[in-house]
Amino acid sequence: MSLPDAVHALFAAPNFAHLATLGRDGAPYSTPIWADVRDGRVVFFARADSAHGRNMARDPRVALSVVDLEDPYRAARLRGRAHVLDLGPGRDAFVHAMAHKYTSRPYADPIADTVTVYAVEASATSAVGYSDVYAHRPGGPA
Repeated sequence: MSLPDAVHALFAAPNFAHLATLGRDGAPYSTPIWADVRDGRVVFFARADSAHGRNMARDPRVALSVVDLEDPYRAARLRGRAHVLDLGPGRDAFVHAMAHKYTSRPYADPIADTVTVYAVEASATSAVGYSDVYAHRPGGPA
């Protein structure tokens, strides 16, 4: 399934995404991640030995959501299966490019051998926008 333009745009921009995986007991596990789009798939990296890395190795079904940092009433979500994306020697360049996208700097930590790049084949997507109804003004009177 190809990503609709609104979903593609939100994951391609430097917006933080949330990755939900399934734990050993079937309970959801959610963590914020950096994400991007490559060849019509959402891509990200994680350590294979992290909780979400172990969860994806056991069960590749995932859900991702993203909120527009500039307009938090625009969001997208997708469900699909995460697959390891073998970039070979390009893996480190991918990690540094992701860090630069989000921080304007290279990745600050040494890139561990367990860092793995994943691509998600979407099986369902949706995008929502409520900017025409709501304005983000936190802390105002109720």
